[in-house]
Amino acid sequence: MRLIILIYFWLLFFCQSSLGRPEIVDIGNVIRELKSSTSCNLKDWGDISSSCRCCLVKHNLKGQSDTANINDCIKNKHCTETVLTDLGGSQARGDLVANVTKEALVAKDLTVPGLKKQLDQSTVVDILQKAESEGLIDPLGKSCIRTIQLEINSWYAAQLFLVQLSPTCQEKDYRTGYVLKGLKSPLKEIKNLAIVKKSNLISNKIKDLVITDMVFAASYLSGSSRQYIVLVEAAKGKSLRDLIKDAAKFADYDIKNATEHKKYIDSLEKIRKAYRKFGEVTADLHISNQERCSNKILCNTIIHGDLHYENVFYDESSNKIYLIDNESFANSIIKKANPANDLTRFYYFSAAIIKKSLRFPTEMSDAVLAATTLEPFLQGYLSRFLPSQKERVKTEIKEALLRNAVDILIEYKAGKPQVYDPVKLAQLQKELVEDIINKL
Repeated sequence: MRLIILIYFWLLFFCQSSLGRPEIVDIGNVIRELKSSTSCNLKDWGDISSSCRCCLVKHNLKGQSDTANINDCIKNKHCTETVLTDLGGSQARGDLVANVTKEALVAKDLTVPGLKKQLDQSTVVDILQKAESEGLIDPLGKSCIRTIQLEINSWYAAQLFLVQLSPTCQEKDYRTGYVLKGLKSPLKEIKNLAIVKKSNLISNKIKDLVITDMVFAASYLSGSSRQYIVLVEAAKGKSLRDLIKDAAKFADYDIKNATEHKKYIDSLEKIRKAYRKFGEVTADLHISNQERCSNKILCNTIIHGDLHYENVFYDESSNKIYLIDNESFANSIIKKANPANDLTRFYYFSAAIIKKSLRFPTEMSDAVLAATTLEPFLQGYLSRFLPSQKERVKTEIKEALLRNAVDILIEYKAGKPQVYDPVKLAQLQKELVEDIINKL
């Protein structure tokens, strides 16, 4: 019995090691996962050049020698001598395989001595300096780099670091530039971020909206295991959640204390202003990317897909909205989706999610919160439509927030609780949401 178990684990190890590691590649302007079972046939890639690059990269990741790699790709009719010459010019065939692989991999291979699975603030600096030397980020020049490890709120991040830069190395001059994320589910997130980056979503600027972009994805070896990271642009300002938490500090003020009262009123006004702008840019995003449809105004479009108050930042100095965790855009870039997803999630996540620690602060009433978040958002959203469209849009918003919200939001998972609290959801709809929409 012991011998059988040993043979099983040996076979398992042999099979896994012989397959190589799956990776996300960009070949022929298509982002996809490349693994041992991926076909490199011409019919699956559309042109012989892409088919050839698929084959070269796939065999290279399996650890096959350059000569055997090229011979196999020619033998299987994925490559021809002409294509190999077109790809490599006069360079040696060994350099050709390495360069094709390097160019195709979305997550670039970084060799930084001493990196461990758990990064620290100093090793993040090492990664940035290596990335700079390989041209993955803009030159840092003589800037001082400071990194701050953040609390993890993301379901997909294993580690989070804020990266700040200062040209003078003085405290007053440090500015936040990037966020570095260690990934739990690297292939899915890297693939989605690459799809977003390659699309025209970010380059097609929407006034007062910044969709933070991936700067680069990379992998490194820690012992025998490969770890994956991404560097993304940092948002400016504060998250909407933090703005609301700031206001909650003054919610129990003594009304006779004029100073505290003013702080509370000013905080609420800032939240209203932020949510109004949030509604405006969300409508602009939806309208500018929507398909044509004949039976409604809010047609399928590109949506964020995870649009809640932790993923939205407001920069008061510029009056701009910043969106983060933008890998969720990828699904609707591939196939446009119902904007009702964004229109329900932005409010109900913070008001009715089953995990109460993620909800709005309890120091503020549901009525005050709805009046400072939901109402100005919907006012801003509606303001971007023609007067002749507004009543129809109101009807469609009402349908999403009141009639279809359960279908959009409630998720059932085997052995796990519902993501949203249906009792709280129904209470909000009955006591607050319908009335707010009717008054718009």
